[in-house]
Amino acid sequence: MDKDIGTFVKQERIRRGLTQQELADKADVGLNFVYQLEKNKPTVQLDKTNQVLKSLGYVVGAIRSFSPWDEDTP
Repeated sequence: MDKDIGTFVKQERIRRGLTQQELADKADVGLNFVYQLEKNKPTVQLDKTNQVLKSLGYVVGAIRSFSPWDEDTP
C-alpha cells in the first residue's frame, strides 16, 4: 500500500512516542515544518524532509532511471 511521506513520518513519530516539537528539535528543523510535512503539504522542502527522515533512522532511495514527464499522468 502506498503511503505519503508525511503520513509515514507522523506514524513513526507517534510510534516512537515523540511530539512534533521533539522531532523538530531532533531533526534540527522548525516545528511548523514538521506540521506541514505531516499534513502532506506540497510545498515542503526535500532537504528538510530528508533531515527528518534521517533523524528517524531512514533514508530516501531513488531508482536510477529516468523517463519522460507525461503531463496526462495524474
